[in-house]
Amino acid sequence: MTIPANELTPQLRRVIKDTRRIYIDSAKWLIQRHPSLLGDRLPGFVELMDDLHRGLLIKIYADVIRADGQWTRMEKIVGAILIEHLWNTKLTGRELREAAEQVLSQADQLSWHALVKPFVDYSLLRDWHSQIETSVSRLRIWLPSATG
Repeated sequence: MTIPANELTPQLRRVIKDTRRIYIDSAKWLIQRHPSLLGDRLPGFVELMDDLHRGLLIKIYADVIRADGQWTRMEKIVGAILIEHLWNTKLTGRELREAAEQVLSQADQLSWHALVKPFVDYSLLRDWHSQIETSVSRLRIWLPSATG
């Protein structure tokens, strides 16, 4: 079953925002409550977590669109929404295609382990890790139905 684009957009934006919120909120929580655990990572930890959330979204999108070897209309819509979130810019046509190719290239350089490493390394963030798993599951379940 394919989700219509007008239904997909708000749902996808919400899951993307939720994923970012989990990464950012967990970073801020750890900084506020246990800054000594971060040591040299303290400066820039929120930015690191923001980058990791972007990487996670890239990795999931790449896995979904590579599954069938085609770039469908719905995958373009999803890609446009994702790229708008990642780079705060709206792209269409050739620019969107080039950006999507860049996203795929970046995905090849990312490991799942690295993208969730802080949630594993810092035991106090393990509860947040389950929220990330839920977010990933939500994306993995309905992105394929959104992309056809």
